[in-house]
Amino acid sequence: MNNTLKLTGEQLRFLRTLKRVKQPVLASKLGVKQQAVSKMENKDCITCDKVQQYLQALGLQMEEALKLLELMPSGN
Repeated sequence: MNNTLKLTGEQLRFLRTLKRVKQPVLASKLGVKQQAVSKMENKDCITCDKVQQYLQALGLQMEEALKLLELMPSGN
């Protein structure tokens, strides 16, 4: 696995929305407060270990997440 891969908070939010998981539910799975999830989803760049924890809580593998991100509409 590529340990230098980073995703944006916007991409993480997109994946969470696709999986139909609410922030409080994800926060509970991550063992953090809902505000921490919100903060993460508003960052420009998330480190690989945090991305992996987030994806794991959504029940996604990195490869699956990358395929789903191809469905994300381009911004701007």
